[in-house]
Amino acid sequence: RDRRFSRYWDKLFGYRTKSMLAAPLRNPQGTVIGVVQTLNKRGGEAFAPEDEDLLMTLTTPVAVIIENARLTLRMQKANTDLSEVREDLVARMRDLKLLLELESAMGRAASMEDLVRAALREAIRATDARLGAVLLPDEPSQTSLFYLRADSDRLRRVVVNPNDGFLGAILKANKIK
Repeated sequence: RDRRFSRYWDKLFGYRTKSMLAAPLRNPQGTVIGVVQTLNKRGGEAFAPEDEDLLMTLTTPVAVIIENARLTLRMQKANTDLSEVREDLVARMRDLKLLLELESAMGRAASMEDLVRAALREAIRATDARLGAVLLPDEPSQTSLFYLRADSDRLRRVVVNPNDGFLGAILKANKIK
């Protein structure tokens, strides 16, 4: 009979409310963070003042538990965000270190082979690979494949058809000349 009652919720849940008891959930600062509600006391009778007292007794610990859970979730999200930022920072530092080492190695290069060797050595080291290769077009009909093994400092060069293989397909698709 309360003017605030709405049959909308009964229709939504397919339920018939006959009696209701509701109480605010207050956090330790007294702010209402939610409402707890019980419906239809067993036996069909109305809720008594003792039921109201009991429900009110339960609201404070429930509100504290909810607030603690929210705080825990916020802390977990903050920790996750912080971990992601840390991982990004570590990755960027690794990238900057690699670029510095590559620039330093390339600065010492006296020839194209020295430059390629330095670039491959850093690429192999950075990716923990066993072999690295660079495909460079020399002329329209000739392309050089330079490769370096991780366990050697000897740069090898092979003349290849620029249309062959995976690297050739990348060259052709990107129209590098």
